[in-house]
Amino acid sequence: MALQNELTELYLLRAIGSYEEALKVFSKDSDPLMWARIQTYLGTIYAAHSELDGTTSVRHDCETAIAHFQKAARVFETEGYPEQLATCSRAAKTMQQKLDSVPSSDV
Repeated sequence: MALQNELTELYLLRAIGSYEEALKVFSKDSDPLMWARIQTYLGTIYAAHSELDGTTSVRHDCETAIAHFQKAARVFETEGYPEQLATCSRAAKTMQQKLDSVPSSDV
């Protein structure tokens, strides 16, 4: 992410695909902690995508990142992982602040 180039978006999309495949193996019921970690990774990817120059999906990216962070946070809270819960809560709050600053015409 430090070096944005023409392949950055492709790499992010490939990462999303990989994590979505991993969710077929690690379900919320079978391995809640791994499932929550994957939710956190997905949230981070969408948050990173919202920062790319020229991105036209900032609102969608922020909303999707928030949803993933919130899903993870619920599991971390239930399972008793306060540090991970705090990390997800901060990330969701940061993305909400960004979302609040996005003009409503940006889709």
